[in-house]
Amino acid sequence: MTQVGASAGLAGLVFVGVSLNLTKILSCGYLPNRAQEALLAWAR
Repeated sequence: MTQVGASAGLAGLVFVGVSLNLTKILSCGYLPNRAQEALLAWAR
């Protein structure tokens, strides 16, 4: 159960980090794909 909570916390931090830096991420050529991979990795 602890691992589930830790995983949810990390996923939340990644989501907030991407949300706060979305314009910077979208302005760079390769970062949108990396941000998508990071968010989708937690969904598996």
